[in-house]
Amino acid sequence: MPKGLQLIANLLPSTPYFKVFNSLASEGAKLKNINNGFVHLLVLLLIGYLLLYLRFKFAKQKIKTVAKKTYN
Repeated sequence: MPKGLQLIANLLPSTPYFKVFNSLASEGAKLKNINNGFVHLLVLLLIGYLLLYLRFKFAKQKIKTVAKKTYN
């Protein structure tokens, strides 16, 4: 797979999830063997929550601005 496509695929949560799942289910890996995949998923989760927080903060600010213009 081309390097650019690998980079994009690793940003999607399904890629590390399936790597971890396959390691646990098929290969019989122990939890200590999947630390990298688990950390990868955790980082993606934290980034997702940060982006969601920023989006809601922006939306709340925009709603306040529109409400202020409407009711003044």
